[in-house]
Amino acid sequence: MIKLTITLILSIIWFLFSGIFIAQKVDVESWGYSFLLYIAGLYWVIPYILSKNMSAPYIDHNLTPKDKNKWQRRLLFSIGLIISLAAST
Repeated sequence: MIKLTITLILSIIWFLFSGIFIAQKVDVESWGYSFLLYIAGLYWVIPYILSKNMSAPYIDHNLTPKDKNKWQRRLLFSIGLIISLAAST
């Protein structure tokens, strides 16, 4: 629970920091759209960081943090990270 709280706080701080200082967003509309994309990316980033089960599109089971699912989890993590970083900056 503590790892989840710390991860969420750091991700919110990164989103706000990058939106204010890097991307210099000013209107509410751009903040709203980028927040939706950022949350969509975090859907795969947070379970990977916390070693929890990840759900994947078009697969009927969850991806557990075992060796047989390692490349699928890394692929979804990298996609989620790219979406989150692109949305925050």
